[in-house]
This record gives sequence, structure tokens and C-alpha cells, in this order.
Amino acid sequence: YYQSLIGILRWIVELGRVGICLEVSMMSSHLALPREGHLECLYHMFAYLGKYHNAEMLYDPTEPQINLSSFKKQDWTYSTMSETD
Repeated sequence: YYQSLIGILRWIVELGRVGICLEVSMMSSHLALPREGHLECLYHMFAYLGKYHNAEMLYDPTEPQINLSSFKKQDWTYSTMSETD
């Protein structure tokens, strides 16, 4: 039963309800051995979806204006993250 509910929630995320993607992913990590508390969390997620069934997420397509002078220049020459080999 738990696996079926996770499948439904994954399908809902795939259809565009990305606001619950993290929660569905976290609940999916318990597919092998779900506990009673995990099932209760799924019920809460379905209750949330029922309450906010017309919710929509808005995305701003404009490019953000970032002030690069706010960031200090760093010397990464001797870092393990350096691009030099």
C-alpha cells in the first residue's frame, strides 16, 4: 500500500507539483521498510494536496541582477578544487 501511494505522489510531481518533490523523495527512501509514521506522513501530504489543489508555482523568467562586487576574489591556485593539474 505504501509503495502504491509513493507511486501516485511521484506521478503527481511529474505532472507539475514540484513543491512536494523533496518530501516525496525523502518518503521514497523508506520503500523497503516503511513504518507507521511514514504512512502518516503520506496521509498528511495527500491532505495538503487536497487542501491546496489549485495551487500553482510561478517562475520569474527574467535574468537576476547580481552585483559581482559583493563577492571577494579568492585565490584557488593551491586548492584541491583548482582546475590546474
